[in-house]
Amino acid sequence: MHEQLVQAEKLAAMGRMLASITHEINNPLQTIKNSLYLIQADIDSDDPVVEYLEIASAETQRISNLVGQLREIYRPSNSNMEASFDLVSIVFEIESLLHGQSEAGKVKWVIHQPTTGNWYVKGDKDQIKQVFINVCNNSIEAMQPTGGQLELIFKQGIPGSNEAGVLVRDTGPGISVEYMDRLFEPFQTTKLKGAGLGLAISYEIVKKHNGRLMARNYENGAELSVWLPLSSID
Repeated sequence: MHEQLVQAEKLAAMGRMLASITHEINNPLQTIKNSLYLIQADIDSDDPVVEYLEIASAETQRISNLVGQLREIYRPSNSNMEASFDLVSIVFEIESLLHGQSEAGKVKWVIHQPTTGNWYVKGDKDQIKQVFINVCNNSIEAMQPTGGQLELIFKQGIPGSNEAGVLVRDTGPGISVEYMDRLFEPFQTTKLKGAGLGLAISYEIVKKHNGRLMARNYENGAELSVWLPLSSID
């Protein structure tokens, strides 16, 4: 009972902090969006810079959406939860988005792309995208300073489970035994710089999607697996 009360207070504190953070982020974020819009309006459509501005604008909008969603992360919400998207495509998008961090950190991506099966899952694409960004970023940071390999393996659930998953494996030092039980709690981190919110938020997002976020150590490092309900592709 004591542990449950402590956990409840942690979640409540996290909710209060997220409300404050998102409020403070909104104003500069709107300024960035407006500045990008004005720059785009002042550049010829055939200018090579346009492509990078479009990427920046799209990612800024994604941040804006996520800021709005963070306020609701511990409240019931059904928005976009029944949308359908391709899990394989999401993973390749994340690889592209994290290319800079991977290259700087000497991390090689190995994605085992499936050739058969249904990989369409249900949920909010942007929220699930954020989950994979958090998980993969953690893996990249865990392999520093020497670098290593980030392996992503697609798995179908056991018969009748109606779910699909992605195993994210790194070649870092693994997760310590004493930290494993608190891995998905808010404000838990082994980083010198970090608030310990990434995995806690990811866990809640996946839980809201009726999915599972799990962690274990394997022979070469740490493995985090993201499991989500399958969607019909009709």
